[in-house]
Amino acid sequence: MERYLLRSICHGTLVQLKARLASGRLLAEGERWTGYTNAEEDLVDQAMGLRFQPYRIEDEAKAISGTTLVQGQAYRPFAVTYDRLITGQQGSSGLLTAEYDIRALEP
Repeated sequence: MERYLLRSICHGTLVQLKARLASGRLLAEGERWTGYTNAEEDLVDQAMGLRFQPYRIEDEAKAISGTTLVQGQAYRPFAVTYDRLITGQQGSSGLLTAEYDIRALEP
């Protein structure tokens, strides 16, 4: 079995909010990961002049027991590897997330 169960980036990290393991436990429960932050959502909302997304990954993550959403600076490359997850905060984190993926595949 592969060590890393999920790799995701930006808004794709929202899958951790709903995905469940075979045991029924949420994938994010007890995990440390990153995803699009409220600060980044706020910047987009200001630029668009409206609330662009109907949900906030950061707010939803805070409601999951034992999960830790780690944040870097807005729109700067930031990624987290923890247990079964490799996650990138937003699109600027693609290269760094890929580098973590490559390291995870090394023997």
